[in-house]
This record gives sequence, structure tokens and C-alpha cells, in this order.
Amino acid sequence: MKKLLLILLCVPLIGFGQEKISIEELNFLDDDVNGLSYAYFHGELFNCVNCEFLNKKNEKIETSTFLNGKREGFCVKYRSNGYNKCFYKNGRRHGKYIEFNEKLGRIVLEREYEEDIIINEKGIYENGLVCYFIVFKGKDAKNGGNEDEVISSECWDESGKEIDCSLIF
Repeated sequence: MKKLLLILLCVPLIGFGQEKISIEELNFLDDDVNGLSYAYFHGELFNCVNCEFLNKKNEKIETSTFLNGKREGFCVKYRSNGYNKCFYKNGRRHGKYIEFNEKLGRIVLEREYEEDIIINEKGIYENGLVCYFIVFKGKDAKNGGNEDEVISSECWDESGKEIDCSLIF
């Protein structure tokens, strides 16, 4: 029983410590076969739970987990005017993605991903009203997309009145 208690107390302290790493120390290599990017640290696939990544100015630019060189789980990427939050599954964005603007104090963009493919997207005006909502057939987030991939779209002006989407895009 004492050993079990010791394990239960020590493992969280060891396993959930936050490591800070300069992003320049990582080497990202693309795998052209499956379209993933793998991170290497000193020549080995990178593994780190809940790590903070710093830029050259020692500013935090990302907090994420890497398993076998791929992002896995919850990820936050910090920008000059806010942050992006998303979830990774097997190295690909999956599920809800948000962009938060700190100056405005609100979410300005929401997306839904499935294996790095954008399923839908919602843009939000500065006043908090929805600007547009688009459902995609499957828009490749890395390589862009084209008009044919849009299944449906709805757009509104800043007062909430429905408008033609060509006025926005």
C-alpha cells in the first residue's frame, strides 16, 4: 500500500512537469508519404508532455505535447494579438479550433477539423456577431482549397442582416 501511495504521489510530479524548449532546437521534417511533419530533438523523434516552446526572444509561442515526433492532444499557439487553440490527433488537427483576439476579448474565428481537413468555418465580427458560416466538402488546410469544395455558406453584415457572401469574399 505504501508503494502504491508513493507511486500515486510521485508520478504526477514527474510526469506533468512543464519543460521549456527553444523552438530553434527542434528540427521539423515532412513525410511526403502521409503528409505529416515530424519533430526531432538532437536527432531523435521528439517526445514531451505539455511543453512550452520559446522563440529567440525567450517569448512563449506554443504549448503542446509531442509523442513520437507528432503533436498530440491540446495545443495553444500564441500570436502577437492573441492565441489559437486546437486539438491534435495522431499529428493532425482534429475537432474544434479557435482564434482568440485579446484586444477584442473574444473569439474571431472557429473551425472544425477532421484529420487536418476543414469541415466548417465561422468568422465573427469585432462586435461579436457572426460574419459567415461555411460548410466545406473537405478543404485541405495546408494546401488551400477551391470554390467547388463549399457545400453551403451563409453570410451576414455587421448588423446581423443576411447578405450575399460575394460581398465578404
